[in-house]
Amino acid sequence: MAKWRCGGLKPSAMSARVQLRGGKVTALDGPFSEAKEIGGGFANFEFNSMKEAVESAKDFMELHRKYWPGWQGETEVRPMFDKDDFLAGTHNK
Repeated sequence: MAKWRCGGLKPSAMSARVQLRGGKVTALDGPFSEAKEIGGGFANFEFNSMKEAVESAKDFMELHRKYWPGWQGETEVRPMFDKDDFLAGTHNK
């Protein structure tokens, strides 16, 4: 049986972006204006904190820097609403 999780993305004010530009990895806290760019892919992970998620994204971008010289890109780290948010009514806030 397939296991899946669904839920909406929380606002960008609760997100962070990890960028690789000019050989340097940086992390920026949201909020961000809505972009008109298309995402090239996605992955869902569960972490114990936003800090842990951002550190993992930095490690991911460091792999790109090391093994794909000259590559530039961005990873957005954004929490998702889950059933507990809906049961608690916090999805409207």
